[in-house]
Amino acid sequence: MSPNPQTCQRGSMLVMAIFVIVVISVLAMAMMRMLSSSSTSIVYEVYGVRALNAARSGLEFSLRDAFPLDDGTPVCLDDSSDWQDISGVTGLENCSYLARCTSWEEDEVTYYRFKSTGQCRINDERLVSRTIEVDGAL
Repeated sequence: MSPNPQTCQRGSMLVMAIFVIVVISVLAMAMMRMLSSSSTSIVYEVYGVRALNAARSGLEFSLRDAFPLDDGTPVCLDDSSDWQDISGVTGLENCSYLARCTSWEEDEVTYYRFKSTGQCRINDERLVSRTIEVDGAL
């Protein structure tokens, strides 16, 4: 007596269904992880640009003070250790900068080095920072 083909295949659809569910679940988890890491990197990129713009703002303030347009007295502050909060500026919320200027004379020429660091706080645990430098002479 030969076995009935229907009885030999009982339960194989259940095994295939469980296999498909497991494979699709693994793929869904991988996609979720990729989307999560992608959105996190975009957040850091945006805050990095904000920190860079905060550093540029600090650099521009230092340049304004060192090379005044109204023939005022040039000011080059090297010992500044106070972070300037610029959270009131649209797009730079939770951001601040620290700008420094160093000057020295050589062969009757005054040289300047400007360094500005901008930082933006993402949350209480994370901070993004960018630093830029510019040299000049007068």
